[in-house]
Amino acid sequence: MHDGRHLFLAHAFETFMRHDKFYMALTIGKEYARSNKRDPKHLVKEVFALIALGKFKQAAQTARVLLKEFPEDEIILECAAKSFKAINDIQEAISTYNKLIRISKNNWAFYDQLITLLLENGKNKRAQKLCAKSYAWNQDQPKDVNRCEPAIQVMQYFHSMNLRDGQNDKANHHKIINEKIKLQWQSSLQGHGTYQLIGREEAAANIKKWFGNDARTLFNCCALPAMQADFLRVAFLAQQTNALYIDWPHRPIHPGGLLAESHIQKGKSLLATRFRGGEQRLWNGFAFNSAKSDISTYFQAVLEKIMHNIEHRVSNNVWVVTGPGAWIDVLNDFNEQDTLIDYIVFPEDFKKYFQPAFDKRKNLHDHWSVKQESQSIFLNV
Repeated sequence: MHDGRHLFLAHAFETFMRHDKFYMALTIGKEYARSNKRDPKHLVKEVFALIALGKFKQAAQTARVLLKEFPEDEIILECAAKSFKAINDIQEAISTYNKLIRISKNNWAFYDQLITLLLENGKNKRAQKLCAKSYAWNQDQPKDVNRCEPAIQVMQYFHSMNLRDGQNDKANHHKIINEKIKLQWQSSLQGHGTYQLIGREEAAANIKKWFGNDARTLFNCCALPAMQADFLRVAFLAQQTNALYIDWPHRPIHPGGLLAESHIQKGKSLLATRFRGGEQRLWNGFAFNSAKSDISTYFQAVLEKIMHNIEHRVSNNVWVVTGPGAWIDVLNDFNEQDTLIDYIVFPEDFKKYFQPAFDKRKNLHDHWSVKQESQSIFLNV
């Protein structure tokens, strides 16, 4: 019964936190604090509930007490660092994160949190140095093992939102996230590739340069950011080789750098699949057009399909018009797919190499699948 109650409380705490019932979560956290079972992963619950309630000083005081009892525990140290950040004790937070990185033997996730903290406080040069360190070369490997010829090109699309009242914090959050993502991609490529994070105007200019004014006009007919990203990724992959496109805000997490990843080393072009509608099917959130197994002709055919769909407004469903539906239709007729293309599975394979900088799924009211139910997905240009 005792173990069963702990299991119940753990699930209840997560549920209350997820639904913003922070006082209920705090009640559970305090019960753990009174318990004889001194398990760090449960003891930190009180601190996290206090932070969520805005009781930052009390959270930091509680964290310091736990640090005295568990000075070398990673869970306690991470919790303490977050509480020190909440009370704006930046130096103590930085010091705690540095200790956490050392004790964890260079856990990449703790580098990631410290880089965010440094950028938030204008310490950009320190963030850049730390970012490079987090993707350090594996000294046991031959010097050229991570090289990819020619240099790899990475692109992501970011749609700058039109700010509504009360959204300045969200915009600032995205600004820091984008600064961090740029540093992480550049560090991961380790001087042997380029990374671009571009918005709508730059995307339209590139599409015109690559495929002409008609293509740009059709791109500008896309009303939803997801469609704009869909159009850009296919145009980019059709135009460039050794080109990788991945949905924002994903970034590489392999500590040896992007080019050390086994999938990139194989020399085949890569597409991704995910489980949807009871089957494993193509997903367009990631693709790599390898110079050694060039599938530019495939992406050119997908682009033609997308442009036709937009011009003739064949559907008000983004998935059909610019999304995976267009990719699947063309792939069925692509005769060289078995010899040139390999597949990675989302999320099983994917999460070994890439992680989002934050969870976009919390904002599903802005998702294309919701938007298309109440508006046209096309603009009159």
